[in-house]
Amino acid sequence: AETPKLSEQIAYDEYIIDLEAFPEKRVVNGAETIKYVNNEPIPLNEIYIAIPANVLYADTPRFYKDDMDALFLGDDGKFEITKLLADGKEVLYEINGEFMKIPLARPLAPGGRMEISLTFESVIPKSRYRFGANEKAVWLSSFFPQACVFDETGWRSDGFYPVGEPYFTDVANFTVSLKTPLGYAAYGATIDSFVETETEAITIFEERLIRNFPLVIYDLDYLSIYSQETGADTDIFYYSFSDGSPERKEIVSAAADAIEYYNFIVGTYPYKNFHIFEIEYYQDEGFAAAGSAFLNDPLKKWGDEPNTVNKNPEKEKLCRLIGKQWFGEIVAADPVKEPWVNDGLSSLMADYVLYNEARIDRNITEERDGLAKFIEDYEFPNLSADASVYKSREEFRNVHTVKSKIMFYALRRKLTYSNFINILKKYYETFAFKNVYGNDLIAECEKIFKEDLDGFFNNWIEGYLPEIYPK
Repeated sequence: AETPKLSEQIAYDEYIIDLEAFPEKRVVNGAETIKYVNNEPIPLNEIYIAIPANVLYADTPRFYKDDMDALFLGDDGKFEITKLLADGKEVLYEINGEFMKIPLARPLAPGGRMEISLTFESVIPKSRYRFGANEKAVWLSSFFPQACVFDETGWRSDGFYPVGEPYFTDVANFTVSLKTPLGYAAYGATIDSFVETETEAITIFEERLIRNFPLVIYDLDYLSIYSQETGADTDIFYYSFSDGSPERKEIVSAAADAIEYYNFIVGTYPYKNFHIFEIEYYQDEGFAAAGSAFLNDPLKKWGDEPNTVNKNPEKEKLCRLIGKQWFGEIVAADPVKEPWVNDGLSSLMADYVLYNEARIDRNITEERDGLAKFIEDYEFPNLSADASVYKSREEFRNVHTVKSKIMFYALRRKLTYSNFINILKKYYETFAFKNVYGNDLIAECEKIFKEDLDGFFNNWIEGYLPEIYPK
């Protein structure tokens, strides 16, 4: 399979982050430099920075009421920016919820560069969110301030929605230095160097072409690590709170199989490592981040009996999260306006990792029959509805994951398997490390199938639930 080519962007933003953590107190303080590049064809009069940590401290709750009790384990935390400079000068800025607006004294011309430096102090909350802490670990994903996406609609300061992926981010390069007391170990990306003194440990991470920087700091008294190398020279690491559980080997083996499958079918995984982190998370399905999957204590559920539709629901969850590396991290459609692209592709391809064609056909048929019973009762059954309109996670998932998965399966049946796989390969090769739109994927489908597919996609995107095999 082809290795993805670098984007045709002028340059990638760079993030240099120096952290000092005291995990026992849940304190993480930092200094961050954002080397921002204006890759747009127009001058920019301001820059927007996402501050995702603010989502847990908003005056108006950002989560569904039913989620609130599951989210918080105890003490609240804090995130405070203590200083901000733009090109070495103090500037005024406005913070509104999870976003910071920095007005510029002079417009930043196309191709222009600006250096934004900030310092922050934080106490990580005892929470089951994408960043949180318990007595065993501190985990930080969708946590560090990051420049917002700028697209044809302007700055994407959409706000946070309690469904789907929380933010749309650009690909960037990260160098992160972390200082911790002895007795802790940190993991998250490629470790460039590690130094230990009599009192502290310093870990330096470096990773190119990722959309966010995930980091987990474990208390060594609770940490257990299991690793395996794939046939594609990717090292897989599983970090768990328990010791030597036999399920760890099965989980890592399943991850290796999935990565090798995606490498062969879609395109080469571009990172040296893949990390599986055991944390506490308020949703059973876990979540994906750059080069990693975060799972909610999977060892308790891995050996559960299969349900009537799926052979192994836990394996499906893991394979979906691994699929999000290809469809969501390396190539990313807009997770707010068009979540069906990433969610549908990663969900369908998880089935192809695990099952044969006959089993997939049976699964999809059963899923469609189940969804048909209630989709017409939904307020927003169409895939063109974005993440902002949904009032329940179940409705969002059934539309943007289940319905879109069925749509892509219907497309695969219409185009033949070989054409469908060629589309995925070309889509990945063309748009790796870029932000894409649903129309980009549709255009790739039409190029390979050599037929107008507007009717097919309009029926599925705007309709309720078309037949998989139309008469």
